[in-house]
Amino acid sequence: MKIQTFGSPVLIFGAALASPCFGQVEQLEEVVITGSRLGTVSGFNTPTPVTVLQAEELEVFAPNNIADALQELPVLAGSLQNTTGGTNSGNSGTVGQSILDLRGIGENRTLVLLDGQRMGVTNVQNSVDANIIPQTLVKRVDIVTGGASASYGSDAVAGVVNFILDTRFEGFKTEVTAGISDKRDTENYHVTASFGHRLGEATRMIGSVEWFDQSGVGTKSSGREWRDNPHAAFASGTQTIVVPNARYSDASDAGVVRSVSGCSTAACSNLQWNQFINGQIVPFNRGIVPTATSRFSNGGDGSNPITGFIPEVTRKAVFMHLEHDFSPGLTLWGQGSFNDSDTLLDSAIVVPINTDNYTIYEGNPYLPAAVAAIFAADAGAPGAAGSESFGFSRAFYNGLDHVMLKGGTETLRIALGAKGTFGNNWSWDATGSRQDSHQDLDLHNVIVRNLFAAADVVTHPVTNQPVCRSQWYNAAGTFVPAGTGFDPGCVPMDLFSNQEASRAANNYVMGDNTAAIDIVQDALDANLRGNLGDNFNLGAGPISFALGASHRRIEAERKVDARSSGFISATNLRGMPTRFNNRIGEYWYYNPQPLKGEVKVTEGYAEIGVPLLANKPAVQALDLNLAGRSTDYSQSGVSNTWKAGLNWTVNDSVRLRGTLSSDIRAPSLLELFDPGSVVIGRSSFPSTTNAQFQSLGSNVARGNPDLSPEEAETTTFGIVLKPAFVPGLQISVDYYHIDISNAISAIGAQQVVDLCASGDILYCPRIVVNGMPLVNSTAGVRASDVVDVYTSGVNIRKENYEGIDFEIAYSANLGPGTFTTRLLGYQLRDYDNGNIAVACTAGLVGSISGSGGCGVHPEWIAQANFGYSWNNFGVNWRQRYIDSGKVNPAWTEGVQININNVPSVTYTDLNFGYDIENLFGGKGKVFLNVTNAFDETPPVATAGGTTFATTTANGLYDVIGRRYLMGIQASF
Repeated sequence: MKIQTFGSPVLIFGAALASPCFGQVEQLEEVVITGSRLGTVSGFNTPTPVTVLQAEELEVFAPNNIADALQELPVLAGSLQNTTGGTNSGNSGTVGQSILDLRGIGENRTLVLLDGQRMGVTNVQNSVDANIIPQTLVKRVDIVTGGASASYGSDAVAGVVNFILDTRFEGFKTEVTAGISDKRDTENYHVTASFGHRLGEATRMIGSVEWFDQSGVGTKSSGREWRDNPHAAFASGTQTIVVPNARYSDASDAGVVRSVSGCSTAACSNLQWNQFINGQIVPFNRGIVPTATSRFSNGGDGSNPITGFIPEVTRKAVFMHLEHDFSPGLTLWGQGSFNDSDTLLDSAIVVPINTDNYTIYEGNPYLPAAVAAIFAADAGAPGAAGSESFGFSRAFYNGLDHVMLKGGTETLRIALGAKGTFGNNWSWDATGSRQDSHQDLDLHNVIVRNLFAAADVVTHPVTNQPVCRSQWYNAAGTFVPAGTGFDPGCVPMDLFSNQEASRAANNYVMGDNTAAIDIVQDALDANLRGNLGDNFNLGAGPISFALGASHRRIEAERKVDARSSGFISATNLRGMPTRFNNRIGEYWYYNPQPLKGEVKVTEGYAEIGVPLLANKPAVQALDLNLAGRSTDYSQSGVSNTWKAGLNWTVNDSVRLRGTLSSDIRAPSLLELFDPGSVVIGRSSFPSTTNAQFQSLGSNVARGNPDLSPEEAETTTFGIVLKPAFVPGLQISVDYYHIDISNAISAIGAQQVVDLCASGDILYCPRIVVNGMPLVNSTAGVRASDVVDVYTSGVNIRKENYEGIDFEIAYSANLGPGTFTTRLLGYQLRDYDNGNIAVACTAGLVGSISGSGGCGVHPEWIAQANFGYSWNNFGVNWRQRYIDSGKVNPAWTEGVQININNVPSVTYTDLNFGYDIENLFGGKGKVFLNVTNAFDETPPVATAGGTTFATTTANGLYDVIGRRYLMGIQASF
């Protein structure tokens, strides 16, 4: 089989790797590789590094999802998978989506194309869900690992992923698979059917349908020791402590008395650190607690601080493409696709703990009798009879509904186009498209005021029934017989029973935090390409030329429920933590705000390929590639990008290439127009005692409409070897260096605090203490203060990436069959994030942390595939390697943190397949995949934790464990 790969690092052995299990693929007459707009009219080889992957190769280990297979490649490791979820993923709109991220440089710095056309974004982060690609009709995937903005437009700072469809497919093929993990969860089922049919000589039609369903892993124990008994980290003085077998140090399923006040007797004071089980006062074992204020402990009676981490996913898709040749030089085509995805994640339990706990007052009729007797016998604080109260933390695994993350996305895309040829050397194409993505992103969530109103229970003076105090007493503390207080309809909640809260109380406390997002992209594109013929060149071959223009409009609108944009009031309410008062967003988590904005972009480009020399000593071919593009943004004006590349073919065995380029990335809709999203504030402040404390308050993130595009300067150069003395061996090595200036920095709340504390007064006014912005320092901020930290994107950062990509492929006949191997990998040699985070000012190469720390940037990631096929049987073995690292490279283990070193991890995947010559009258195969065959667990990699434990870097490591997938394919 011959596969043309102009600009590819090496020839691809995808079909050979899978053969005979995947059959033969027809020889391709012309392949337009994504590294250039020039096409293959002149046979010009682009100097831009491109990795080309045939669909058969990707399907060997991930038949369910090509996006998942791509995310296991070294250059895409750490991309956002559709199995990722969390309480914060609704704001970004990425819940349940597969978002590609080249080299970890940024999801919105990777441009996703379909047949060379820009896909519409599917979330307000300006990134694209790869699941909307009709994957059963994908012929190959081109990955450009260098700046490509001049050729393909803005956002291609890290590179381009181009999905190429097989628009000439004929026949019918179907696939059915079923899989399950070794822990008997994440069951999944996948059914696809694709067809291609020629109507006469001039009309072709292809289409596909797809259905996928996968169960999730929620808050219950899953049989994974690393997750069921997690490690958790927290700040303790000047050191970060990571504890194993983490449990809450101050909350249990039954409820724990954290503190007492207003007591005058020892019996009352001694209630602290007791819990209530079956109405009895029982000592609470806090486990091994590093410090008195530690949120997490090693062991003990506390509840498990784990969260759900794999959502249930149901995905349905349909795609149709029709084209007709009106003449040998004119083809019209149209295509449409509809994708529907639903996700549900049992995300977290309701657990008001630490400074967010309940305050329970004397007179609560639900108090256990033993506690009520102690309060009754206590005279209270001097001059304040009846003032006894205690802080109470209960983790509601069984008492209340869990926090549930629900997502539904529908994406409709319609495209119409024409293409043709004229003269001897010229071709053109024009496309118009509309993509409409609608998302319903909901969080079944805690209504903050309702929770604390339902917890403050008194006895009705007439009926003697438990009632909410705030409903039956006014601001002056006077009983209101009509129940017309501040919380009409409040349902009192029994916090001390081992049983579930009443359904009425549950429904009063929990609500659906909703957001409906519509993102519409309209786009027009036109391209012309060809060559100038034999009469106008430098004697080394025809000069190739391409030019084009495009215009697109992106409009986004998010509508939210009334509570999301409302304010929390503490009026006439006892026991609600002070930091919630006057906060925007009435729910505990999420609280998205209404969003509306529009961006218009007009672009024009030109590209030229000039053969400089040919058939000279030491120069079989020397080609120059130049490209330029001008982009006009409605928000920020005109930006220009360019590319210059040189491709030197020394002989049949050696090729050298290099490029210099200027690239841009436009700010996302969220970065521009977000009016403000609110989360619980957990920033740590230094104190005068060289210790740390976490502030009370909120973090508020807002958009910045004055942002301008990021600018990047990219350098790549490499070598491609095909030594004649080793037939079948090909090697490529490419160096890259990317300098991003004017980078949009989404500075986090903790970074704002750290920068202000270090003397950078630019950030101090973003910190509002008790309603007053700071001027020049965090000095004087107390643990009792209410601190709100405001964040927004700014164009101030510089980022630097430097590394090496390598690829080795080899194929040979061995014994009765064929042996193939392919090694892909990269080394990150340097990464500097602009020193925005004071804690991460050292080199960040090798940093690995799921929370806190310095991000996820391992130095080495590699993947090796080995395949052997004979007769109808094939076996494939894949090794995936992730290098060791440190949570923070600037820290010393045992000094700043007790667990800083992160070990390397290697995964083994196996595939077995057998071709069936006659299956229902067609060809077929059966296969078995074993992923993570040795059940490698993710390492401990964390430096932070708030309410819940984050043990590892979920996006980098395999968190599911060993799993199996069986399937059958048939084609006719």
